[in-house]
Amino acid sequence: MEAARILDEHRRFVGTLDRPEEAQRELLGRILGLNAETAFGREHGLGKVRTVDDLRAAVPIRTHEALMPWIERTMAGERNVLTADDPLVYFSSSGSTGREKHIPIT
Repeated sequence: MEAARILDEHRRFVGTLDRPEEAQRELLGRILGLNAETAFGREHGLGKVRTVDDLRAAVPIRTHEALMPWIERTMAGERNVLTADDPLVYFSSSGSTGREKHIPIT
């Protein structure tokens, strides 16, 4: 039942409010673990990332344009590229510069 799942998630979230840093580290670990074997994860060594500083070193900030080859692969139907979850939809934005931007939503 969806309502029970939402209530369980709410309880879990409320239980983390007194330890936000620990909760964020746990969440980062779960996200990295789930996505370490994606094409992006393998290329950036996400399986070895343990800290936020490790993540910063492994995945530098980049423009949307630099991410487009990865996004285009998912749009073409390739799975397990950026995330282990398939995108459900792509939002698009004209943005203020460059070509149309596609934002995958999982």
